[in-house]
Amino acid sequence: MAPKKQNGELEISFKLSDDYIICKIEDNGLGLKKDALNIVSNENSAMHIIKERLEVINTFHNKKGKLTIINKSDTSTDTGVIVELCLPFRDNT
Repeated sequence: MAPKKQNGELEISFKLSDDYIICKIEDNGLGLKKDALNIVSNENSAMHIIKERLEVINTFHNKKGKLTIINKSDTSTDTGVIVELCLPFRDNT
């Protein structure tokens, strides 16, 4: 959320939906510049590790996990970022 100096909010929620556990992390920071979203998605070591783990999870489940990063300003007048991590909860095979 840096460099926002005041009234920063971070909301973390979990829900179970259609055999997925969905972890949603949302902030009201300044958001990501368009180029930064590509850098975060492709080069950040934490994101790289998460993607590798999702690949492993996806090899063991019929339902696929996924990671989504949304820059709020791309879809509304709000600022900030939404990160959603969807993980398979049950494998009904």
